[in-house]
Amino acid sequence: MGVDPNESLIAKVDEEILHSHREHAAPTPREDDKHARQGDIIIDSIALAMWQNYVQM
Repeated sequence: MGVDPNESLIAKVDEEILHSHREHAAPTPREDDKHARQGDIIIDSIALAMWQNYVQM
């Protein structure tokens, strides 16, 4: 049960990937603050859940 890869197609896709230019805009300070706040909320909720599980043991 072999596979016969289409080498020319693979080469074409590889070439497109190498030459594709994705522009990533740097996040604004406001977006960074928003992500930091979201991270803090997640960390706090995990810590609370862990503490509650510990206390219930």
